[in-house]
Amino acid sequence: MAALWLGAICSMTILERTPTMKKLLAALITTAFAAGAFAQAAAPASAPATPAAKEAKAETKKVAKHKKAKKAKKAAAEKSAS
Repeated sequence: MAALWLGAICSMTILERTPTMKKLLAALITTAFAAGAFAQAAAPASAPATPAAKEAKAETKKVAKHKKAKKAKKAAAEKSAS
């Protein structure tokens, strides 16, 4: 089947294939233009930080501070034991 289709394309003269090539070229240009326009579209605005996000950040800092204090207390205990 493919050989039959390929044979039909090859047997066409250049004048017979021109409208098909023009349609293909138009489709390719249109696709390229659409892709370029989509790539340049502005990204949607992100929502401002919510209080929950700020609270989570504060909680993370609190945990880090606690771990640091615990480590310092352990080091002090080891030092006094020596």
